[in-house]
Order: sequence, then structure tokens, then C-alpha cells
Amino acid sequence: MATPKSISTIKSFRILRAFRRPGDLLTNAQVSRRSGLPPSSVRRLLLTLRQIGAVERADETRYRLGALMFSLGMGVSVQACLLDAAKAELADLHHRLGLPVSMGIFEGQMWRCLVALARPGTHRSQPGARYEPYCSAIGRVLLAALPDDRLEKFLSDDLVALTPFTVTDGALFRAEIVKIRETGLAVEREENRMGTGCLAVPIRDEHGHVYAAIAASDTACSLTAGRVAMLGGELMATAAAIQRILFPPPSRPVPDPRPVRRAGQRDTPVPAPQAARDVALAP
Repeated sequence: MATPKSISTIKSFRILRAFRRPGDLLTNAQVSRRSGLPPSSVRRLLLTLRQIGAVERADETRYRLGALMFSLGMGVSVQACLLDAAKAELADLHHRLGLPVSMGIFEGQMWRCLVALARPGTHRSQPGARYEPYCSAIGRVLLAALPDDRLEKFLSDDLVALTPFTVTDGALFRAEIVKIRETGLAVEREENRMGTGCLAVPIRDEHGHVYAAIAASDTACSLTAGRVAMLGGELMATAAAIQRILFPPPSRPVPDPRPVRRAGQRDTPVPAPQAARDVALAP
């Protein structure tokens, strides 16, 4: 799991992502609602972000992004935050399954590998390398997240078969995308490399938008229906854990255990426990 210092960094980036457009002017309460963080945490972190120039005061009650964020660029920071949140969970998944695992993001018309873990001598994706998305499980999850117009633009180019099993027919590929959108799981068998299959699921932000995808690879002949169900469940559980780190749910107020008193209502004595009454009544 991430360290407390990492959690503070992740919360800071959640606050920065609350500013969805460069011109957004947000109050402390608005940042709290958008980020899902308690107002007290938002207030404290905004002060820190203001000190380093990441945000600045727009007026007495509202904040806006500071010059530091425009000079650094948001993309690199978001990827660093994603890596920090995911690396321990992916390492745990790799250890449990004993299979190669990876994580990637959509970049241009390709997907780029951010993390790849595998035993020595095992084939794996290369961190930093870019791959065609149509013939890989991670790529298909990311393509399924695209709006229909962008997906159709991508499919306007011919799909090249890398193996005899690569799906290159547009209608079949669209049907596969519909299935991925419905189930949240992409399964690929020998479409990218003979003898190898792969499963992938999305990592979503707090609004349901696909942020990245994680995958596990296995031999194609091993991917029976039961095996797919098991691996898919493991991947979804890991994705959910990463999502909770990156986008923790809003804090809920702790209910007050005391009864609500109405105007004019007298306090009702609370009866002592039986043991206490026995002691009090003992001669």
C-alpha cells in the first residue's frame, strides 16, 4: 500500500484535478465536492499548494490554478501519481498470480506501457514502449472508452493481422468493443503473439472515465471460461484497489450517538446496567 506521504501527494493531485478547465475559479467547498475530500483537508492542502505556486487566490473566497501548473504541464504529474498509486498493487497481483502483469495508457493512436512485471525469461511488454491497441487487451479496453466518433476515426484505417487470429474485420471488432463496454473486461487470445493470451480491465476516475488499464497474460490454451472468470475477478479487484487509492470515496460524517433533543423535552434518566443496580442495592 502507499505510504502516508504518498497519500498526501495523491490527495493534492485530486485537488488539482478538481480544476477541470484552466479558467475554473473554485471555492474551498467546491473543491471539496469535486475531489470528494473533507473541507478541512482541502483547506490545509490548498494552503500548501498555494505556497508552492500550484494554485493561487483569485479573490477572497476562490482559487485558480497557479503558474507552476501551466509551466510543468499536468500530464507528467498525473502519470507519476498513477504510478505511485499502482505499483504496490500490481506487484501484489504479480506475486499472487505468478503471471506477467502490466499497465498502460492511451497516447495518440497507440497505448503506452507504464508498468510491466514478469519473472526473468518471461515475455513481457516494455515500460515506455508504445503498441498498437486493436490487437491487445489493454489497447481494446482503452479503445472501448473512446467516444464513438473517435473510435470510428481509428477504425477508418485498415487493421493489419499480426497473427492468423488477429481480428481485422470492422464489424467483428465493433462487436468486441460493445462486449468490453458491457462487461468491463477484454480478452485476447493469440491476436498479438502466438501461444499467448491476455485479459485487461479499466481503471476509472471518480466520474467513471477510463484513466488507464491493467492486464495479466497467460498461455492461450490456459484461458478456459473458469480461468478467465478467476483472472478477471483478480484484475477487477486490483483495479478497484488502485481506484480507492487514487480516488478515495468522500468521507462520511460520523453520526452523533446522542439522541436528538426537542424543545422543552426533559432528560430521561438512562437506566444503569443490571450489574450496577445489583451493586447499588446490595446491603
